[in-house]
Amino acid sequence: MERTATVPSPNELERQQKYMELLKQDNEQFSAENGRKRKMCIITFGCQMNENDSRHIASLLASAGHKPCLQTEEADIIIVNTCCVRESAENRAV
Repeated sequence: MERTATVPSPNELERQQKYMELLKQDNEQFSAENGRKRKMCIITFGCQMNENDSRHIASLLASAGHKPCLQTEEADIIIVNTCCVRESAENRAV
């Protein structure tokens, strides 16, 4: 089965840009109040596509000023990215 790339609509791109700006503003305010950037921890279960999605999410959050961390106890934001196509990955996440 061949995969085809999807192109977001102009409305979707605008929505994403607005959301990224809000993330940046939130992180700047958090930094001003706490003297540090927000920390993110992303936990991935599933296939290579999930790994790729997690890298993309991390990249977006990093561009908003978030710093990666390995320990969930240190994180301000914890994202659990799992595959809903493969039930075993979803069961491991739960």
